[in-house]
Amino acid sequence: MPVHTRTKLNELDNLHGVVISRCYNIMKLWGFTQSEIATVLDISTSSLRRYLANPDNVRLNRDRHDRVSYIINIHIGLTSLFSTNETIYGFIAKPNHSDFFSGRIPKQLLLEGSMENLIDITRYVQRLSEGGIL
Repeated sequence: MPVHTRTKLNELDNLHGVVISRCYNIMKLWGFTQSEIATVLDISTSSLRRYLANPDNVRLNRDRHDRVSYIINIHIGLTSLFSTNETIYGFIAKPNHSDFFSGRIPKQLLLEGSMENLIDITRYVQRLSEGGIL
């Protein structure tokens, strides 16, 4: 592998700690506890603490990387939809009566730890932020 390619891959590896920290901060603003964040990311609480304490040593596997990416994308969609922190950060914790959620609370769905729920919520928020009627 060419040296410049290996260097770029190493630089991307170093971003794992940055994205896990960003994801953690978003989820804290959504009202998740550290234990709940670990559940959604499908890692142990001790691993999450270790990641946060030593971000330069974080190496996320594909599943965890995808989970973190979905959380960040949900947040990006919410910030494009809403103009106040109350609605941006409150959306996840409030019952939603759209056809998709049918009165369920997005946070409860996330706490099931299912990748499918992460994907579905991300798609829902993205469609909504793109002007889709749901």
